[in-house]
Amino acid sequence: MSGVVQVGFERSFGEANPVKEATAVLGKPEDLAHRERLGVIWTISFAFHIMVSLMVSWSWHQAHILQGRHGAIRDDFLPPMLSGLVFGALSPFVYLAVKRYTLTENRIFRRVIGYFGGGFLFCLVDVVLRISLLALVQGNRLNLTMYRDAYVASVASAFVLVYVPIVIICHAVILYGRSKAEAMRASRLEDQLTRTELQLLKAQLNPHFLFNTMNSISELMHTNVAAADRMMARLGDFLRMALNSKAVSETTLAAEVAFARSYLSIEQIRLGDRLTVKYFIAQETSDALVPHLLLQPLVENAVKHGISKRSTPGVIAIGSRRIRKQLLITVRDNGPGCRETASWRTGVGLNLTHSRLQALYGQNYKLEWNGKDLDGTEVVLEIPFRVAEGGEPGVEDVEPC
Repeated sequence: MSGVVQVGFERSFGEANPVKEATAVLGKPEDLAHRERLGVIWTISFAFHIMVSLMVSWSWHQAHILQGRHGAIRDDFLPPMLSGLVFGALSPFVYLAVKRYTLTENRIFRRVIGYFGGGFLFCLVDVVLRISLLALVQGNRLNLTMYRDAYVASVASAFVLVYVPIVIICHAVILYGRSKAEAMRASRLEDQLTRTELQLLKAQLNPHFLFNTMNSISELMHTNVAAADRMMARLGDFLRMALNSKAVSETTLAAEVAFARSYLSIEQIRLGDRLTVKYFIAQETSDALVPHLLLQPLVENAVKHGISKRSTPGVIAIGSRRIRKQLLITVRDNGPGCRETASWRTGVGLNLTHSRLQALYGQNYKLEWNGKDLDGTEVVLEIPFRVAEGGEPGVEDVEPC
């Protein structure tokens, strides 16, 4: 019974929730931000109109002095200052109206008519407030004739010199803000699409070299079980590195070389003395940012289409150096060269590498291969040189360029 009563009590009154209570009192975060913006708009409006009123009042006062009319300062300053206060109070309402009914191509005529009607209403409210405040301060009695005469005398100047400029300025501010917000949204969307595309390309690349490695282990199981066991252990380390960096689109060259070294250590178990790897990494390039999994498909192609085609021991050389604002990376093997193994250019790994480079750098990169005049094949990659903040440790045991 007590449980039923407790449930009924909670349904009737609800549990105490400080967040809900604060939201009920203060409003949602969007409402608070809107109120803060309105407060800023009102502050700017009052400050601007009061400043203009002070300048107008001072000009009137100096003109009266030059004309020999030495009246009271109050008479020169009071009417313009009251006008400034009224215009400062009304301008934010014009801003809200412009924000809600901004001139657009498909509704421009109807809204221009609406702005004209709003302008006459603006002038009417201005006259009512201004004359009422002036009479209150000076102690005068009010009548309809005073309002009518003031409206007829000031409607044209207030409409043209105050209302129309306010509408134009509000349109400029609102349209600029919308354009800037749209540009920011487009930029964020482009970044999200680029990151998504890079992750999709990496998702295609990961299974590609994983399947190739598993095939190598399967082949080795028939000839050397101990070597296959070592390869499985190296593959575990390799996959651990890949999984730990799965959400990364860029990494340092030092980390990328370490990743490629892990892959090549697997191939060295399979090929034995037939594969030697040399590294020529300039120390100044160790912290340069490069796409993650950049080297792996390049060295994989060097093994598959270069070293594996040789009957004698082969060498793969990985090098890097900085040329002004560009990072130059080379992967070279002493296999048969491009003339005999041109099919490697259309492999999955290289196609995905091209796609990832284009997604990251647009047209600001080069990926070329040379083999006709070389004893083997050399892949040359050139990308913008950028250094990671903080950097990462450099690659150990590498030979300088």
